Amino acid sequence: MAFRTLVVAGPPSRVLVDLAREARFVVVQHRRAHLMDRLFVGSTANGAAAHCACPVISVPEDWERPAAGASIGEVVVGVHEGGTPPQALVAAFEWAAASGAPLRVLHSWRLDPAYDDIISARVAAEWRERQLRELATAVLGLRALHPDVHVELEVAHQWPTEALVDHSRRASLVVVGRHAHGWAGEHLGSVARTLLREAQGPVMVVPVERHRGDQDWGLDADEISPQT
Repeated sequence: MAFRTLVVAGPPSRVLVDLAREARFVVVQHRRAHLMDRLFVGSTANGAAAHCACPVISVPEDWERPAAGASIGEVVVGVHEGGTPPQALVAAFEWAAASGAPLRVLHSWRLDPAYDDIISARVAAEWRERQLRELATAVLGLRALHPDVHVELEVAHQWPTEALVDHSRRASLVVVGRHAHGWAGEHLGSVARTLLREAQGPVMVVPVERHRGDQDWGLDADEISPQT
């Protein structure tokens, strides 16, 4: 593998954003800094993930690669209703195909606990079946492109951040999207921010384009319920 070593002066996040214009991926190590350090200093991983034009992979400093011969952990991609954004799904399928890992496509939703008493088991089951059908439709073309990738679809009644952090303990990679609008308008949502802080394994944040009329659903970097 050919590589170059660069020493560049400037804010780390801004330097990475500049280099990312010609990169396929940006990989950063995420240090588990004290909360006050994060509040006042910020995070290179967060800054890069919010602004780079290519996917950013954040690896926790205490993460250890599985031993040789060990089974490969699955790739987990978090998606909102309907299986979009497609860029995140494409990135997850391509990574799973290249690494030989199975792929889990996860849609997680949870209403405020105040609504628990009025949501019947039947309503929850109907919602789950509907979402599974939509996920199956969303991945149909990618399954045809990557027939060797073993795909599992999951709809979980759980807060998105909790579901993805839980999966990160066993996954080889967790993939989420974030909206791309240019430097001033970039937005790294709560799910992506929490993952970069708390995930137990590598996280890929993929820039995705928001189209007019898109709903603001959760696992593309915001919350799982429509924003009001």
